[in-house]
Amino acid sequence: MFTNSKKRRKRVTIYLYDDELNYFLKIRGKEALIIDFNLKSIISSFEFYNYEDLYFFYYSNNIFFKENKKIGAIDFAGEIILKPEFEFLDEISFNEDLLQFKKLQHFGLISLTQGVVLEVSYDFEIEEVKNYYIIKNNTNNLKGLLNQNYDIVLPVKYSSIDICQELLTKNNLFQEVEYFELELNNKKGLYIIKLNKIIFPIYDNIDFIDFFFFVKMKNKEGVFDFEGNEILECFYSFGKYFNYGVHQYVEIENNNNYDLFDLLNKKYILQNYKECKKISGCENFVLQIKKENLIKYKNLDTCKETIYQFEDLYEQANAENDRQSFLDYYRFSDERLIIKKDGQFGFMDKNFGRANGNRNSIFTL
Repeated sequence: MFTNSKKRRKRVTIYLYDDELNYFLKIRGKEALIIDFNLKSIISSFEFYNYEDLYFFYYSNNIFFKENKKIGAIDFAGEIILKPEFEFLDEISFNEDLLQFKKLQHFGLISLTQGVVLEVSYDFEIEEVKNYYIIKNNTNNLKGLLNQNYDIVLPVKYSSIDICQELLTKNNLFQEVEYFELELNNKKGLYIIKLNKIIFPIYDNIDFIDFFFFVKMKNKEGVFDFEGNEILECFYSFGKYFNYGVHQYVEIENNNNYDLFDLLNKKYILQNYKECKKISGCENFVLQIKKENLIKYKNLDTCKETIYQFEDLYEQANAENDRQSFLDYYRFSDERLIIKKDGQFGFMDKNFGRANGNRNSIFTL
């Protein structure tokens, strides 16, 4: 039935001894004495009633008892805290106030301080995760979620509920994002713990990248931020994703071209281009954008742009075989070339002379 297992203590009618807690329950006439074996002292005493069976709680100072084949509980003062009306009663290892029960073919949870907090028609397992309780129906293996107040946060209908944690770094500050990943009918969703917000399980896939949840449904894609706010509706097809320092951009396909969307500021910064890639080796975040017969270089740190025609110079550069080893990167038609050598960027004029007298000058826009 219940799977919350623990070692049962030795049960006797006349006295009770717990070999782990080192407690004795000893009968002296009509008086029951609870004795601490280690301290050799009486903890409490109360008038004894001839119960059918007794055994100590493992996680709190209470005692289970049986009367007319029903289970109840008394405290160490002998006061009844749960009437003998349960067919099954067992402790929860992670919460000494909470018990699982079976009563008249119903199952549930009962709090020693609040009474019944959950009652269902099926046998279940319970697991504590991040101050929440995951309930699993043992009949169909579906799961639900309770909060610390035992309120139902998610009904018992999900095929999986898994805890996830991400550590984000922003402006030299660390922030932990905790959420439950949900699955229902082979679709995925999220429950954002801090904000008590649900992203309903309608998506084929969800990936957490940096500060964002990228969702996919029927080959279309969208984006939520880490607080569960929708940034882009699941309506687009994405290209590349750019992440550099504070920059977070995603390419969106647009009639065989692309638009570049700023996820943090929620706006387009480039539109209708053929190809875009980040220039490696630059101190700033520089993109090379190809559009029609032009190459545009945009420095996203300074917002400075430069535009060049490149095809004429490209042919001229190829004719200079003895200098071709320098030309493994970008060619310009404004009387200069950008070259890359040994991982560094520098300038040369179109006659392959030194620009500004320094062949190894670092490229910055």
